[in-house]
Amino acid sequence: MSWSPVVYDGGIKEYQIIRNGKQVGTSVTTTYKDTGLTGDTTYSYQIKAVANNGLISSLSAELSVKTNASGS
Repeated sequence: MSWSPVVYDGGIKEYQIIRNGKQVGTSVTTTYKDTGLTGDTTYSYQIKAVANNGLISSLSAELSVKTNASGS
């Protein structure tokens, strides 16, 4: 998945990836590949930006995605 970058004067350290309400990973870029998903299942994703000074953004809008039968 990918998203638009957050612009912040102090810079962005990383993005936290939230799946179904739980953090599942981080990314220093604006892309993330989730793995180990179950086929034919709907997942909800949100992103938080973490600034270099430790400030954390509010959650992004939710994106719902349904995997195909093979889990990708």
